[in-house]
Amino acid sequence: MKTAIFFFLLLTTSLLKSQKFELTHNKVYINGVAFDSTNLIEDYIKVLGQPSRVKHMVNNIYVFDTLGLYIYESYKQKNRIIELSFDFVNNGPFDFSPRQAFKGAIQLRDTPFKINRRTSYKRIKRFCKKNKNTSLQNKFDTTQFNYGTFNFMFEQDKYKRNTN
Repeated sequence: MKTAIFFFLLLTTSLLKSQKFELTHNKVYINGVAFDSTNLIEDYIKVLGQPSRVKHMVNNIYVFDTLGLYIYESYKQKNRIIELSFDFVNNGPFDFSPRQAFKGAIQLRDTPFKINRRTSYKRIKRFCKKNKNTSLQNKFDTTQFNYGTFNFMFEQDKYKRNTN
């Protein structure tokens, strides 16, 4: 029985480390599956598994402790996702901070550029401009990795429903 538990934990740990996130200006690819502002939390759960916990605030925050990831739901449109936060530190300063640091890979789609806890928004913007990559060139503000997290926000105008 101990051997079975050991191999289960080993398999689980290796799967968690293999999470691959690719970013464009309006999409996140998780292990090759595309997500944008129209995806619901249920879509993320199909790929990532159940969240460890949900923090109910003005909006819901879905925390994936073992992935080092938390996902913000829109407070205006329930189930709509507005932001993914990759936490590069263990047990960050918030109630909803994941208990483990993010161990996966984040990169700009179709480039070798990888994002880690030391990457600044300025560096990403410079890379995109230099390489004529429009993935994230104009999508960053002046904040940099607040509290050891990297935040990816979907464009706000994508949330408006098409009334045609």
